[in-house]
Amino acid sequence: MGEFLRQLDDPEIDKSKISSRDHFELVYIRHRYFRRSENPAPGRLEQFEEMITNISNKIYFRNTIIFKTVGMEKEDLVNIARVHTVSFISMGGLYENPKLMEKFTKDHKKKYGKDSEPSKQDIFRKECYNLSRFLNQRVQEVARFSKVKNANIRGTKNHKKFFVGDPSRSPTDIDLYNYPDSYGYKKITEKRFKEMVKENDAKGKREFLNQDNEMVRAVYIKGSILTEQDIEDMNIDPRDNSYYRDPEEEMVMREEMILQDKVLKY
Repeated sequence: MGEFLRQLDDPEIDKSKISSRDHFELVYIRHRYFRRSENPAPGRLEQFEEMITNISNKIYFRNTIIFKTVGMEKEDLVNIARVHTVSFISMGGLYENPKLMEKFTKDHKKKYGKDSEPSKQDIFRKECYNLSRFLNQRVQEVARFSKVKNANIRGTKNHKKFFVGDPSRSPTDIDLYNYPDSYGYKKITEKRFKEMVKENDAKGKREFLNQDNEMVRAVYIKGSILTEQDIEDMNIDPRDNSYYRDPEEEMVMREEMILQDKVLKY
């Protein structure tokens, strides 16, 4: 696979690395893979439909708020997974890549005897195994890119802090985030938190007891959605546009601006 088979209107994209900030869709579909891929033979994509749907739904339900904030429904993620599957078939399908099929056949003979031949079911199982790993990586990437984009949609950032302290106190995340000293906790670095996770075999846990019988907690605070009050008097509210004001209000504002300009010049 060399030249791009699917050309873009903007050839400049091919000359440099693009970011999800400017080219969200192209990044999450891994456009270089997809644009070099050939359309699969009739019926080929449908072979993997059950796997595509199961993996997409699993990841969607784990990240429902993230996807809904960016405007994606469950069906959107399934379609994105189908695009990635087209890329996989072209790059990693055994029927589409003779060298990969040759290697798989050699490995099969080595395991089951030199006179053995892999059946269609053997080939399908191998492709399903490879595709499941590929799709899990690619679709989870969509969730990560969407999470980054959501910070711009909300207009506010997520926050995270890490604490260690009194195991007999159980403040809420908000209270601990704002008043750790009041509950007998002190702040620690993310690096130290990760070290404690390893030391106490607590992978995947947000709170756990360390070797000194102290409670270790990770607090994640999601950024809030911008409200009317957040954009008030910032001149970015579209309702302040002259198209939305009545004539009398517009005249009053113009007179105030003229008066203010005169005062400043004076």
